[in-house]
Amino acid sequence: MAVRLTELGAKGLLLLAALLLAFLATSYSNLFFLLLVFCGTLGGLGLASGIANLRAVRRLELQVPAGPAGAPRPVRLRLAARRSVSDLVVTLGDAPGLTLPPVAHAAGDAPTTALLPAQPRGVHAVGVVQLASRYPFGLFEVRRWIPWPGEVVTYPEPDGPAAPTGRSLDQGTPPDPVGEVAGLRSFRTGDRVRDVHWRATARRGAPIVKELDAAPDTAPEIVIDRRVEAAQLERLLAAATAAVLAAAEGRGAHLLSQGFAAAVPAGQPPPPAVLRWLASAAILPPDAPPPVRWPQDQEPAHA
Repeated sequence: MAVRLTELGAKGLLLLAALLLAFLATSYSNLFFLLLVFCGTLGGLGLASGIANLRAVRRLELQVPAGPAGAPRPVRLRLAARRSVSDLVVTLGDAPGLTLPPVAHAAGDAPTTALLPAQPRGVHAVGVVQLASRYPFGLFEVRRWIPWPGEVVTYPEPDGPAAPTGRSLDQGTPPDPVGEVAGLRSFRTGDRVRDVHWRATARRGAPIVKELDAAPDTAPEIVIDRRVEAAQLERLLAAATAAVLAAAEGRGAHLLSQGFAAAVPAGQPPPPAVLRWLASAAILPPDAPPPVRWPQDQEPAHA
């Protein structure tokens, strides 16, 4: 825990020095003595209350989801304290850009949500969380550090629905399954009208639908060749991010690059490993190997 004077505290210290000088130099000693005692008591109470305010924190839990660059994201904060804590500022690590808005008042074990300011693309390892407070008078700022082995993952801001290379991705409704007709069966609840076999229905006088073989894996490939300049890589990653998000809502995809291969399942949020790779991908020299293929060159990364 560390304590430092704020700008207001420094002005208060100058006032205290002026009162001390007036106490020694003038005949109004009783009045200035009372002012000295009042100011000293005020400063002492402020310092003691500020230290006790942060010592009341027993545990801090943070949930920082991955988010796009250039946009704030919600952070879930759970503060366990022996008593109510006021005027708390939470900073992830030592970077000022990772400071959450002040928590005016928190008590017990109730969770709260704060907005983390927009961050550039990248993966920021935090290590420690800094708690700071100027409670109650703003004369002193008390700081405390709590270990937190998490990280802030900021993937590129999505730009466009198509993949940079490989096959393009369609947004919206997933395509119909592709497969050969394996047979016919009676209509069941939930079957689509488009699967009705109208000739067989007319012959039998009851709805008949086509039974299809399982569709082959038609997930598109999003291929990123990182043997490019930095500005071009940022454009490719932004387009790939849009393609990954669209694939997660559609039929899925495979994300491929040099030394990386991962599957994006259909109908699920993008895997954390995929978002983290998009956040941390860097350019490669021209003599680097080409991107891997799916799945011969490399097993898919586990998300």
